[in-house]
Amino acid sequence: MLGIFLFFMAGSGPIACAFETDQLTNRQVVILDSNEQISAYVTGMIQEAIDDTTRKIAKRPDHWTPADVAHVLRRQVSQENPFNYQHFGARIEVWLKKVLAPQGYGHVPAINGEIANLYMYREEMYGSVMDDGPGGGMSIASFILNLAEAMSGTVVAPTFVVGGARFGGDKLSHFFRLGYRYWKKSLKEDSPEEGVARAVRYGTRTEIGHLGFLTTGIFSYADLAANYAGFLFFSRLAAPAAECGNGCHLAVRDDLSIAWNTPFLASDYVTVDWDEWLNRSIYNSGVSRAVRRYLGDYHENLCAEYAEWKPQFEIDQFELMDRSIYVDPRHEPSWVAEDPTLDLGQVCAGTV
Repeated sequence: MLGIFLFFMAGSGPIACAFETDQLTNRQVVILDSNEQISAYVTGMIQEAIDDTTRKIAKRPDHWTPADVAHVLRRQVSQENPFNYQHFGARIEVWLKKVLAPQGYGHVPAINGEIANLYMYREEMYGSVMDDGPGGGMSIASFILNLAEAMSGTVVAPTFVVGGARFGGDKLSHFFRLGYRYWKKSLKEDSPEEGVARAVRYGTRTEIGHLGFLTTGIFSYADLAANYAGFLFFSRLAAPAAECGNGCHLAVRDDLSIAWNTPFLASDYVTVDWDEWLNRSIYNSGVSRAVRRYLGDYHENLCAEYAEWKPQFEIDQFELMDRSIYVDPRHEPSWVAEDPTLDLGQVCAGTV
């Protein structure tokens, strides 16, 4: 969901953040499909990684194998290291917000001309205090959100559309950063099946911990779906040509040259599981109060919108993945039950 990442933007000095996103408010707004634009941007970044890796190989060609090259390509694409706050996940999120969204490919929710977000309703979220018991505690989130707003002016990410699936820009940061970490975790096991299980377990723990519930009060299944899709991407990104077949994007030949095997298309990875309206999150008590107040205070606006978009976005029209594929149930916040009073359909029908 939020998983606030702080990083320094290249050459600019100021700090930016990964932002919250809201796929409920203004859902009736038509957003241009950005599959082509995002695919081209990522393709360009992958090509940069190819060029950088090729230069590294040229310096000491006798020290490389095709498998080594494939590993380095993954690291170059993610730009991941412990001291790098300009990793690709952060770069693409800034590009989405600053470049793509203003061209009509992204939408920031607003009500009565003011930016809105049901997860961070100011009257409940800001300055709230720690609740007692499991599922409580919003003081960390309040501090982070106030800090983020002070630095960036807003903590609301635009919503984008790829292949009909709506998602927040933060999901691509999850895709690249957490997807790469999943892939590294998977290598520590003896079998592919155990590797996947280890990666999913790691991701679920981050969502219950510092990248989700612990800091923001939100356990986001959509985040975990994006993480898992990123894991699939890095698993398929590169391989020795003899092992590649039609399954990888980049083939590393025996002479260590790198060739495109299959193009990158965002629509091959983005699914409706990234949509936080369709793939509902679990909230702690502080966020639940914020959402409940938001639905109550903006009832008229939201229900008018709901009547407009409901026929197109009913949940039963979409086929979601089985959550057991990308969630380890042993690390879900099982002590927090879903709150029916936060369901917009029931709110607008007057049943809650």
